[in-house]
Amino acid sequence: MDCKPKKQIFCVECDSIKESKFCDKCEKETSNLFKISMFEMVKAEVSLFIKHGRPGFGLVKKIFQGFKPSGDPKLPRGVDVQMIADREKNEWHHLVRDKITGEIIHEEHEPLDQHHSK
Repeated sequence: MDCKPKKQIFCVECDSIKESKFCDKCEKETSNLFKISMFEMVKAEVSLFIKHGRPGFGLVKKIFQGFKPSGDPKLPRGVDVQMIADREKNEWHHLVRDKITGEIIHEEHEPLDQHHSK
């Protein structure tokens, strides 16, 4: 993360910003008050995982959508994944995109009963 301090000089008497030893607001030479502000940016990645079940039937639908880290050194910022496994409709959908470019890396659409985890 990039954290750059911002330094400003203020008048010790009136707390206004000054460019030199002379304070334009107080109209005299005053001591300097130094204030340093530091800000840090934090980026968060969000993922959503849902399991839908029904009594007597078990798991009906499983959905994952969002960020996943990638072990591939070509994808250091991870990937966006959309995965739906729907037993009622017998559907399997899996889409993986590069987090930065949005390029599709992997895509599958097939009947769930023919899907084999890799």
